[in-house]
Amino acid sequence: MINLHKKSRLTPLWALSLLSLLWGCASSPPPRYYNLLSTLPAPATQEADARPLAVIDIVNLHLPSALDQDRLLITQADQTITRLPQDRWAGPLEDEVRQVLQRGLWESAQAIENRTAAGLNINIPRYRISLNIEQFVAHAQTGAQIRANWSLRALPEGPTLLCQTNLNAPLKGNTPKDTVLALSEATYALAQTIGQNVRAYPTGSSLCTQAQMPKK
Repeated sequence: MINLHKKSRLTPLWALSLLSLLWGCASSPPPRYYNLLSTLPAPATQEADARPLAVIDIVNLHLPSALDQDRLLITQADQTITRLPQDRWAGPLEDEVRQVLQRGLWESAQAIENRTAAGLNINIPRYRISLNIEQFVAHAQTGAQIRANWSLRALPEGPTLLCQTNLNAPLKGNTPKDTVLALSEATYALAQTIGQNVRAYPTGSSLCTQAQMPKK
């Protein structure tokens, strides 16, 4: 005789779906976070009485939205872009780039950013930099590549230096950390290029390979 009162032992579909989702979350590796600045070697020891020689106002720091992603991007040999699912920037990419710029400008020109100089009673030259990063990529075979258009002007009404800088940094390995290091080194080299031009600016000359320096 069939027992009509016997409870079914079948698991509802929604419960199976939930278990599957929970299992997938548990088995996914945790994300890895990278900071562009922390991959650089430790800064050289500065003199205790080292003082800023210039104040920099970095305005219009721009990265295309296609590049300003939270995850690392790798360009393959066929030019397709791979988005690394577990490898991510520790903060917004614009902030990551700004941190490296700040360090490079200090070490190449003893220049500090305007927000850092707020409240300091110092009478030193002030400059404004506008930076448009058009390319910020890591190629799996050739390394990191940065192309940036930027301008430098002494405040309040100095002549404007217009420049385009192209930089490459080789990959030292094939791990995501190597990718971050190459991008960090290229960004630091960009900061040094700008800093060298800050130092040369008062002479009316430019160290930029593609530059226009209007006369006053």
